[in-house]
Amino acid sequence: MVTNKASSLLVRCCDHSRLKCLFNRKLIKNFHIGVIGVPFWYGQSKLGTNQGPDVLRSHGLINKLSELENRSVIDFGNIKLNTLDSINIDRSLKQEINPNVLNLQQACLKTSRLVKNLIQNDFIPLMLGGDHSMAIGSVLGSFQAISETKQELSVIWIDAHADANTVQSSNSGNLHGMPVSFLVTQNLPTSSNDSPLDRMQPFLNAKNFVYIGLRDVEIQEYRLLKSYNICYYSMGDIDKLGINEVIARAFDAVDPLGKNKLHVSFDVDSVDKLFIPSTGTPVLGGLTIREVFTIAENIWRTKRMVSLDVVEFNPLIGNPNEVDCSANNIIDIILMFFGKSRLGYFPIENE
Repeated sequence: MVTNKASSLLVRCCDHSRLKCLFNRKLIKNFHIGVIGVPFWYGQSKLGTNQGPDVLRSHGLINKLSELENRSVIDFGNIKLNTLDSINIDRSLKQEINPNVLNLQQACLKTSRLVKNLIQNDFIPLMLGGDHSMAIGSVLGSFQAISETKQELSVIWIDAHADANTVQSSNSGNLHGMPVSFLVTQNLPTSSNDSPLDRMQPFLNAKNFVYIGLRDVEIQEYRLLKSYNICYYSMGDIDKLGINEVIARAFDAVDPLGKNKLHVSFDVDSVDKLFIPSTGTPVLGGLTIREVFTIAENIWRTKRMVSLDVVEFNPLIGNPNEVDCSANNIIDIILMFFGKSRLGYFPIENE
């Protein structure tokens, strides 16, 4: 049941004129999926990921989720994001610190609070990015909510890239290539106190983190993965072992007892650009639609997914047909993560 505190927080953080009336206890007690847009794009240089949440909505995401049997949905709108110009901060500090870092900090703190409150009120948050740096906040919120119940959280990171650079190791300086370094405890070097994000201490043990779909990893990232024994399955592993075996091994690696709650962070560039061309950093040889459907189905069947990120959809990339193709395929993938059967519009558990 949604508390008054949770209702107040969501109203403050989201752009949605209907929020207050939706928090009637009788109306929402059966709602399960809470959709939140995180239109954050400052983690990289290409404008457009900020439009991703609304384009997915305009392509029917909410209605299609609502059509799933026994799935109830509330769309809470988009998180209100302030840019640096509206942040009350000393001008000299603005000149010394990358403004994108400051923007990321406030976005992630808002995101983490929302995700935590949604989980605590029996929702599965569906966080629509935005670029992948927003996952710092969503994973933090999931971790905090689950930790308070004395359970463990495992993270499944589905991506072409490792996103494990640090401020020191990154060649581009793009923050969307760094979120894992702010999440995994063994993956962050001693803080130099140069960044406000240093106050967001890493918290997730590497044993509870696994990648699926890697195929573009920088040498510094690879060294970190090997040094800290972070589990990963590349596209080469998928080709060699098959997708079902990779999924089984991934579960065994981060959740051998089958008890942990699962946060899934899905970057659309994990999928081959033949299927999702509208993304900023596509890499050839990605997951097929059938492979990502299989991943989604297996995760849903665990009944332990507590939150889902969908990031890096950029509707300003590609022609109208490519944008439509990308949006429709992303929506189909999201439906699979929430239990849609490949046989039709009913939940997997009915098969």
